[in-house]
Amino acid sequence: MLEYYRARAPQLRYADVSDEVARTLESYAEYFGEKLGGRRVLEVACGAGFWTEKLALRANHVLATDAAPEMVALARQRHYECANVAVLQDDAYTLERVPHHYSGGFHFQWISHVARSRYADFFSAFHKKLEPGAVVVFGDNKDRGTDPDSEGNLYQDRSLPDGSRHRVIKNWPEPAEWRELLGPITRSLEFHEFEKDWFLCYALRQP
Repeated sequence: MLEYYRARAPQLRYADVSDEVARTLESYAEYFGEKLGGRRVLEVACGAGFWTEKLALRANHVLATDAAPEMVALARQRHYECANVAVLQDDAYTLERVPHHYSGGFHFQWISHVARSRYADFFSAFHKKLEPGAVVVFGDNKDRGTDPDSEGNLYQDRSLPDGSRHRVIKNWPEPAEWRELLGPITRSLEFHEFEKDWFLCYALRQP
């Protein structure tokens, strides 16, 4: 996945979208902005910073992280109106460079690339950086791959303008599976669907 997104970085700019798509993307920002407004938010897999910019208009502070140096460079070049964003290169499965005690968490179009066997690794590292009661919003699109492996992961074959071809994990659990996975550590769990994308929102339990 890292190799794929390092190669894809130059294309991730969300440029020249139609008015209809722009309205859809803004409706997403309004949804997660309402949930995370006024919070110190840790964002994982920020990519080129498109969603970081929208999140920063509503959050108190955003620490945006990504494992790909090319993505980090693009995110740092973006203009953030509120000057409340820091960008850090870090591995989503460890987040060892990230400090603790964030009151919000966010990632979009990342979880579908996480192998099922690594859900526990990712969420453990992610939640350790959040304080009790922190609100988390994450989501992805409804597109799925095919050809399941022995773990049930689905895959897509993708081509990039440089001619390279990549086989990437592309799957996400159903709402019932999320409830089973996250229910023990949350005090609320909300699943919200848009036409082509979905979001999950939850608050971590207090001790």
